Formats: sequence, structure tokens, C-alpha cells
Amino acid sequence: VAGAGRDWPTAQEAVLKLREGAHVAAEAHQTEQLLHGHLAAVDESVRAFVLEGEGRAAERAAGALAALRELGCEATLVPTVHPVVDIVRFQLLTLDLAEARGVDPDPIRTDDPRWKRARAAYD
Repeated sequence: VAGAGRDWPTAQEAVLKLREGAHVAAEAHQTEQLLHGHLAAVDESVRAFVLEGEGRAAERAAGALAALRELGCEATLVPTVHPVVDIVRFQLLTLDLAEARGVDPDPIRTDDPRWKRARAAYD
């Protein structure tokens, strides 16, 4: 998930929700950082979301989307309204992915003894 400016915290929170709730590997990148190095790790196996933003951020988001697609990545431009509203899309995506994977998105894996023991190791 890539975002810039006011959308950067949304990208970070979206990734946190995907990790905690759907147990998927996900990363947040500032749009500019994505364009300057992280593209080397992108190919057709990567799924990406780019938060659109406004003004210059929207221009860079469009460029990032084009670059990701050029590399065969399934990339979606996510229109942005306000961070409080925008995160809801990712919460719903997390629920859908969790259901598809057969996992409960609420306990953050504490219902699995391995994760419960791991948490106890640092509590």
C-alpha cells in the first residue's frame, strides 16, 4: 500500500489491518520511496494499492500505478476522501480476505497456541 502526505498514515494503518486481521504479508511505502528502489522487488506476483491523494501526490500516484502495472503487478488506484473514510475500504478488504482464508480477524492470532506463546514470551 503506497500513500503520500496525509495518506501516508492511512497506508500504514491499512497494512497493519491486513497483517493482523487477514494474516497476509503486506508493506506500506511512501509513494516516492516506492518509485526510488522498491520497484526492484515488484513483479506479477505482487498486489498493490496506491492511495490517490491530491495535487502533486495524485500525479505521483498515477505514475506509480503506471510503473507497477508495467511490471505486471495487479495495482489499484484508491480514490481518497479523508483518512477516517479511506481506511474503511481496507477494513472491509481485511474482512473479505480473512473470510476467504478461513481466519478470525479479531484475536490477532491469539487463538493459535503458537502466537499465544510468542506473545507470552514478551509480555
